[in-house]
Amino acid sequence: MKKLAFFLILFFLPAFLLPAYAGAANAGEAELHALRGVWVSTVYNLDYPSRTGLSQTELMQEADAVIADCTALGLNAVFLQVRPCADSLFPSEVFPWSSCLSGVQGQAPDGGFDPLAYFIRQCHANGLELHCWINPYRVTRRSAESKEAALAQLAPEHPARKAPELTVWHTDGCLYFDPGLPEAQALILEGICEILDNYEIDGIHFDDYFYPGGDFDDTDTYSRYGSGYASPEDFRRASVTALIRAVHDCIGTSGKEISFGISPFGIWANDTSMPAGSATVGSQSYFDHYADSRAWVQDGLVDYIAPQLYWAVGNREGEFKTLLAWWKDCVADTGVRLYIGLAAYRLTDAQPDSDWYGITNLKEQLSLMAEYGVDGALFFRYSSICDHGPLRSLLQSCFSAGDSSTALWLETLPALYSTEITLELHGYADPTYPLYVNNVSYPLEAADGSFALYLPLSMGGNTYWLSNGKEEICLTVYRQLTAANRRRDIADSLPDINNSSPYTIGCFGPADAVICAFTNAGAARLKDDGSGFYTTDHGPDYIGHVLYTCEKNGVLTVDISLGSKS
Repeated sequence: MKKLAFFLILFFLPAFLLPAYAGAANAGEAELHALRGVWVSTVYNLDYPSRTGLSQTELMQEADAVIADCTALGLNAVFLQVRPCADSLFPSEVFPWSSCLSGVQGQAPDGGFDPLAYFIRQCHANGLELHCWINPYRVTRRSAESKEAALAQLAPEHPARKAPELTVWHTDGCLYFDPGLPEAQALILEGICEILDNYEIDGIHFDDYFYPGGDFDDTDTYSRYGSGYASPEDFRRASVTALIRAVHDCIGTSGKEISFGISPFGIWANDTSMPAGSATVGSQSYFDHYADSRAWVQDGLVDYIAPQLYWAVGNREGEFKTLLAWWKDCVADTGVRLYIGLAAYRLTDAQPDSDWYGITNLKEQLSLMAEYGVDGALFFRYSSICDHGPLRSLLQSCFSAGDSSTALWLETLPALYSTEITLELHGYADPTYPLYVNNVSYPLEAADGSFALYLPLSMGGNTYWLSNGKEEICLTVYRQLTAANRRRDIADSLPDINNSSPYTIGCFGPADAVICAFTNAGAARLKDDGSGFYTTDHGPDYIGHVLYTCEKNGVLTVDISLGSKS
């Protein structure tokens, strides 16, 4: 390896480097979302290309579509995954062509097309940055029953196949370069320096894949190189940091204005494990991935840090605002920029009972980021945005030039219960942006944005989510068979606050009925206790009125009685 000696020197140097961007603006002066980027995944053909075996023309057309979309959304940076699994989306002398292009690892795409060169040219022509997203240690992603079987998946010229001793076959059935081996680190660094030498990119980017777990089989590596460390865990963290330091130094000596940044798992450590950690209870990258991202920031080894804060506001495991404040404090006075990785993918299939249903949670996260003065946002991932019309409109209204104010309102709110088969809604929306109902676009034909919607009502609960630019309205309407069979309010008095015994929620009903109770705390399916009295298993407390609905053969026929005290 032509850079092996260079890397070995870096590997054992003290970890002291000045911050790359000293003198950055104070938080209060930071431009809102100065960087607005999106991850474009190539692994499994998730985002680009859409499938293997595309012609050169098709590969160019799909790249053009990605760039045009990003421009229309007001984004200004593409993070293209150019090395998903120790392979390449460009002609390389170090790693073989990625199988996501031709379908066969090591086989060039049609016409020898260079996707990276094309993305760089087209992104720069449209005012977008192009960052090379690299997974440094991952070699395979298809589980195999043995190391030999995993190696057999690789192209004959793959460096891991030629030097299998550089890899570890992990318990997930996949191969990884051993981060503790200087020879493996040198190979990874050579592949990165090759990009720096041959392409005018704007950045090198790592995501959160470091050590895949604590059961990584590196005992021999530790015995050879770990004598100066108190534990295998400390050795692993130092090994990852050594590569990051080497990449930082390689970029620094390239003479090019290139950013180097990492998007680690959002929790460095919980404060129950490390005093400097965050008030969270989730997985910890310091212990689980051996990624000391806090040290990388404090030692100035990265130009930016982009933690993946993929939890909702209010989530117990990794509360978004808590982590946002922790990371803001982490970068304070370091000159390292703070971008936030946002979970656009969580909106794609979210159901009405999810924190991620609609755009409310993500909109609140963007607002909090503006409040804390972060330097940018990174969305995972491209197709998740494309497949979610309301999210597209939100980003356009937030990031595109011009007036970003939007308005959405209904002339009257519908009744909670209906016997009709159609719900009729009249209102106004901003005609600059599409009107969506449950992620389906409804054209606004009137110049003033007025609309009339006729939506189908199914039996039971119907949730409708209207979205227009930054605004949204969520409402639920229950359809019943007849007016006489609607769900009925029971004017229960509240329990005596001095009485510690809760009320049992329950009512009498016929055998084999479906009876549900609805309270401010949620819904509960009741069960027959054997006497015809339907109740919950545990008799929960409730606030306010209880609503009961009872159905048998599609008809509500039961008298409803108050619950008794337990």
